[in-house]
Amino acid sequence: MSRWFYATDVPKRKVVSEVSEKEKPKLPSKWSAFAPRDSKALETAFQKMIIHPNEPSLPVPVNEDHLFEVDIVARELKPVYFRGSTYEVLCLQKAAIDVGASSRMVLSGRVSIETL
Repeated sequence: MSRWFYATDVPKRKVVSEVSEKEKPKLPSKWSAFAPRDSKALETAFQKMIIHPNEPSLPVPVNEDHLFEVDIVARELKPVYFRGSTYEVLCLQKAAIDVGASSRMVLSGRVSIETL
């Protein structure tokens, strides 16, 4: 089974009023896991998109009160009911997550994943 994560430190896009022209683009380095229920819903939507590529992909509501949604095609997490920043979404296979007793792992020397 795959596990889905979202960036927590660097937004993919900010709300227009938050954007500064002097800022250099950064890559996310901190990620948090979606709840198992949300991860399963994201994986189901992803598999459906692969099997039926011509069908439109609907956003997947996530988090306890469905205040956020994930666009599977764009791999983005964004708020539903308010204006806010958009964050990158990442999927890892279960084998890549199993790191023994450690609750952190590093990918490509730049990404720290916190598995909850």
